[in-house]
Amino acid sequence: MSITTPTTEIPTSTFITTQATTTTAEEKNPTTISKTAPSTVKGETTFSVSSANPPVTTDPTSQTTTNEETAFINTSNEAERTPVLFSTAAPISTKSHPTNTATSKPTATLSDITGSAVVQTRIVFSSSSPVPNESLVLSVTQTLLSARLTNLTDSVKVLNFTYEKISDTSYAVNFTFNISNLSMTQNPDLRNDTYSQVETIINNALNTLLNEAGAEPFEAQSSFFTSSGNQVNGNMTYHFQDGDTKTPAAFLNELKAQSTPM
Repeated sequence: MSITTPTTEIPTSTFITTQATTTTAEEKNPTTISKTAPSTVKGETTFSVSSANPPVTTDPTSQTTTNEETAFINTSNEAERTPVLFSTAAPISTKSHPTNTATSKPTATLSDITGSAVVQTRIVFSSSSPVPNESLVLSVTQTLLSARLTNLTDSVKVLNFTYEKISDTSYAVNFTFNISNLSMTQNPDLRNDTYSQVETIINNALNTLLNEAGAEPFEAQSSFFTSSGNQVNGNMTYHFQDGDTKTPAAFLNELKAQSTPM
C-alpha cells in the first residue's frame, strides 16, 4: 500500500517510522510505515506501509474494521510537522471449501418410454398320426380362449389365431399377441431386458390359455425380436411331439375329447 503526499523535499538521510494498528474482529496487527527511497520529484515524499505480522485470515462473515490513523512527517524544519492522514484495512481472505478436482465423464441416462409389442407365435405339433382338420383345431382353440381370456392381464390381448397344415403328420397353431403399456429404454440397441420381459409375458399367456393348472409350464424353443421407435416386434416358436412332458396339455386334452366319436 503506497501513500503519496505533497510536501517539501526531504533529505535522503531522513527515515520516518510510525506504528499503525489495524483492527479486525479477531486481532490487531502493527503496521510499519517507512520511506522506501528518496523522491526524485521535488515536493513529493513516498512511503510504503508494511505489516509486521502476516495477514489475518478472517471468515467471510466477519466484518473488517478500518481504523484511520495520523502520522506526522518531519520536514527539514523541525518546528513544522506535516500531518498525513491515512487508513489501513486488514487484508480479507475468503474461506474456501475443499472441492473434488477429479474429473469424470457424465453418465448419460435415458429415461424409459412406454411402448407396445406385437408378437407372432407359432406352435408346431408333430406326431405319427394324421393331423386333425382345421375346423376341429380352431374350435378347440376358441373354446379354451372363451373360458380363459379373462385370466390374462389387461395389457395382453390375442389379436387372432390361425391353423396351418405343415404335413400329414404335423400342423401349427399361430397366435398374434399385442402387449400394451410396455416400458422400454429410448435406445433400441439397449432393449435386451425388454425382449426378455416380452418373452416371459408370452410364455405365461400361452400357458394360461393352453395348459392345465398346476402342469409344468412350457417355453419357446426359439425367439427373435426387433424394435422400431417405441414398438417391439417378435417371433416365437414352440415345438411339441409325442412323448414330451412339457406340453399345452389342456389344448391336447380338449382336442382328443372333441375328436372322439360320441
